[in-house]
Amino acid sequence: MQILNTIIRGQSDGILVPVPQYTLYSAAISLYGGYLVPYYLEETANWDLDVNNLRQSVAEARSRGITVRAMVIINPGNLTGYWGECGQRGGYFEMANIPPQTVDKIYKITSISLSPNVSGQIFMGLMVSPPKPGDISYQKNVVCNFTKGAMYSFPQIRLPPKAIEVAKKVGKVPDVFYCLKLLEATGISTVPSSGFGQKEGVFHLRATILPAEEDMPAIMESFKKFNDEFMEQYEEHRGYSRM
Repeated sequence: MQILNTIIRGQSDGILVPVPQYTLYSAAISLYGGYLVPYYLEETANWDLDVNNLRQSVAEARSRGITVRAMVIINPGNLTGYWGECGQRGGYFEMANIPPQTVDKIYKITSISLSPNVSGQIFMGLMVSPPKPGDISYQKNVVCNFTKGAMYSFPQIRLPPKAIEVAKKVGKVPDVFYCLKLLEATGISTVPSSGFGQKEGVFHLRATILPAEEDMPAIMESFKKFNDEFMEQYEEHRGYSRM
């Protein structure tokens, strides 16, 4: 609605609206003192846009002294998902050379909008500041590429030096040591990557994603709990980064 207030400067400013139209558009344009410029959709073509009719509507509006400033794109099928789902919505704008007092008013107006899109704001925040290693959304010292065409996942486990040292003392390769501890604590069976070959000092494990989808949240929670406790046990907090 605030955008309409910017677009419509007076009665000579028009907005193209498709017919049949959603009555909210005509009411809002009337509220802000603008002029509704109708253009007609082609029902026999599944409510498709008729470009010739659109041009005619613009020409007629201009002949009446109306300046077309915006266009609404929608059709009756949209309300039933004709064009597909819109997905999550998010947006932002930059305010430059605007007095601080005016900026405060803009924030105030925005904050009282009906039904703020909280999820959209969260997603927008994640876009401009995505999760980083060390954030709570990351498991400690675990990095994994996307699982694509198969049922296997191959995460890298960044083992603390103390864990590597203990593994060697008990005669185990470090990733074998981790996988055995995981199996003993949770029953989750994984394959240490030392059997596949890897760079020196880099450790992975291979997990086969076989459980039913509805069982995965509990399994991942169990794995996370074990991993957090394992890292906490072997981390050297002075000088060793949690990643």
